[in-house]
Amino acid sequence: MNHMKLRYLLMLLLLSFSGIAFAQKKDVRGKVVDQVTGEPLAGVSIISNKSKGAITTKADGTFAVSLDKGSSTLLFTYVGYASQSVAVSDNIVINIL
Repeated sequence: MNHMKLRYLLMLLLLSFSGIAFAQKKDVRGKVVDQVTGEPLAGVSIISNKSKGAITTKADGTFAVSLDKGSSTLLFTYVGYASQSVAVSDNIVINIL
């Protein structure tokens, strides 16, 4: 009987920590446009310093990414343009010109 109680306790403990892990994300969104023309830039690569993958902007220049809470940096790169690095701490909307 003690073994079953320990199993249930462990399961409850693990479930409570999984809720905390999911709560540690924030959604960041924005739009990348050409500074001179104001036209949206599609296909801009966006890389977070805390993730392994990259995302790209959509045809209308918009993007959305889910990041871990806390500060991180997003690097925006596009052929023919200077790369731009943006620190993301509490910002949830970032517009790049």
